[in-house]
Parts: sequence; C-alpha cells; structure tokens
Amino acid sequence: IVTDPTNKFIGAYSCILAGKYNTTNGTYSGIVGGTYNSIGIASYYSIIVGGTNNTASLYGSSVTGGNNNTASDLYSSVVGGTNNIASSWDSNVSGGIHNTASGWYSHVAGGTHNTASGISSSVVGGAANKALAENSAIVGGNWNETTNTYEFASGKFNKSTQSSYTYLATGFSIG
Repeated sequence: IVTDPTNKFIGAYSCILAGKYNTTNGTYSGIVGGTYNSIGIASYYSIIVGGTNNTASLYGSSVTGGNNNTASDLYSSVVGGTNNIASSWDSNVSGGIHNTASGWYSHVAGGTHNTASGISSSVVGGAANKALAENSAIVGGNWNETTNTYEFASGKFNKSTQSSYTYLATGFSIG
C-alpha cells in the first residue's frame, strides 16, 4: 500500500500508510506517516510511526515519532525525541536529545547527551551522563559516570574508581 507518489516501498509485504518521501525496504515492515523516514533492507518486521528523517535498519527495530532518530540493531527502538540512537540488541531510547543506548538491553529515558553503553545499563534523565558498566544505572543529575558493575549514581559530577556495588548519591564525589 502506498498513499502518496513520493513514498517508495521495495520490501515484500511492506506498506506505507501516510506521509511523504518515505521508503521501506524491509519485508513485513511499515511506515505510518511522517516524512523522509526509511526502513532498511535487513529490517524484517520493523516499523516507523511518524516523525521526520527517522531510520529503522535491522530486524524488529522501530522508531515512533521524533526527528533524526535511528534504531539500528535487532529489536532496538527509539520513542520520540531528536537525534537519538539505539544501536545494540534490544536497546531503547525514550525521548530527549542526542541520547545513545549502545549496550545490549540498555536504556536511556530522556535528558540530553546521555549514553548507556554497558550491558543492561540505564540512564534516566539528566545531561551528559554515561552508564558504561554492566548493570549500572544513573538517575538524573549531570556528568555522572558509572564504570563498575552494579553501580548506581545520581546528582552531579559522580565518578567512581571503586569496586562493584558502589552507590553514589547527590553531591560532587569523584573517586
């Protein structure tokens, strides 16, 4: 199904229901509105729902709204926001600006310039936070960094060089 002549569908059993200048190459994939959205050739069962210039490029990936967002690995997803990237297996970015979830099962929820690169790591809000270690989490604040397994941080300027199971709360602790 193609609703506007500017839309292109190439993948088998794919569809574009609305919008302009959208392209789907993925089999069993679809785009529901928006402009300049694209689903890649390896994107079986992928979907983009609205937004502008969004890309879903691998099996089961999805983007729901926003602008310039990319879901580029198996089952990865981006929900809204601008310039967000979910680039690893089952990773997710939910809103915000310039956020990246690049670890398996990692998640970033809002904020700006946040990164979750450890396996099963999470960042919830704030700015310039980096959850680098496996099973680590940062909730809010700015410039926090987790580098050890099972580490948790919130507040400002927290960076630990301690061992695993470290908990850093508000303040300005380094080390």
